[in-house]
Amino acid sequence: MMTYPRRIIRPSLALLPRTSLAIAFALMMLLGGLLFPLSLSVAAADMRIGQQSPDLARQPAQPSNPASTPESANAAATAQASPMAPANANGISVTIFAWECVAGTLTGQPLGYYQGELQCEGEKIDVVFDVTDDNGNRQTTSVEDGSHIDNLVGQVTITEIVPEDYETPAVFCTPLAGQPGEVITGSDGSVTVPPDADDEYQCSFYNIPSGLSATGTGDVLVYTYACASTPPPNSTYAWYFQNCTTRQNGATFVLDTPDADIESNAGDSLSGAVTMRGLEVGDYSLTETVMMPNHEIGAVFCAEIGKAELPGPAQMKPQSLNGDTIFAPVTADKLFYCHWYQVPTASASPAD
Repeated sequence: MMTYPRRIIRPSLALLPRTSLAIAFALMMLLGGLLFPLSLSVAAADMRIGQQSPDLARQPAQPSNPASTPESANAAATAQASPMAPANANGISVTIFAWECVAGTLTGQPLGYYQGELQCEGEKIDVVFDVTDDNGNRQTTSVEDGSHIDNLVGQVTITEIVPEDYETPAVFCTPLAGQPGEVITGSDGSVTVPPDADDEYQCSFYNIPSGLSATGTGDVLVYTYACASTPPPNSTYAWYFQNCTTRQNGATFVLDTPDADIESNAGDSLSGAVTMRGLEVGDYSLTETVMMPNHEIGAVFCAEIGKAELPGPAQMKPQSLNGDTIFAPVTADKLFYCHWYQVPTASASPAD
């Protein structure tokens, strides 16, 4: 029996039925129709990204958690290690006032004593203060409405350079309204505000004229006041005391002594007053030679007291005027203390 080589038959499109070919072609066309628009959309998106930022496609993706990078981790650690800023970040602020007290004001008294009526009501200008904090020392000078200093750091010490003819001042630092805290009392003309004190303080230095001249001599002290209106007839010291409270500088007084005339101007050494110290015992006359414009002398009240005393209202006696002159006795170790009141002249207008 003859054997023939075996023939392997491979499939061929030519051998598929025509129906099967048609179905395959239809599927290919359908799949191509779906994929072609998608490829166009992807290409268009790539083109828009390239137009907006050519380098955007080449930038590496950023981590979603910044703390995961070494730099941000170090920054976070530093922030946690940094101490919290102190509550008083701007330091302590103080406003320094120098006040002028009347002669005879006592030292070592509580704050309310110095704030009493007409006790220490006038500001004293040009008093020098040393101010020391953790940053060092500086100086400031008293001005009207107070000398203000900000951003003082740590413990703050304020010391007055006491003017000539004044005693060591009484000193108090008070927290401003609305802030809790105790009044701080100074000593020896100095006061210290601790570092943990309130943010803002008003410090008042009450300057007391020295009442002590040489033993065996006498002193004369005259305060000059301006009245805003004409007093009623026969007005008493109480009326003047209540209605004429503004001290005035500029008036000139002359004390007539056997040896020579002593001239003094109100405000030269004491605000609103003239002082004549260390006088020999005797009977003198005191004359106002220059007074306020559009004013005249209304009344003068005086008392003879100890050099370190302050007169009470009952001690202030009316003085007889001879024109612009009064009698002024000078007694050993005594102070001849006067309030000299100026009133508007009859021709002065209300505006004057």
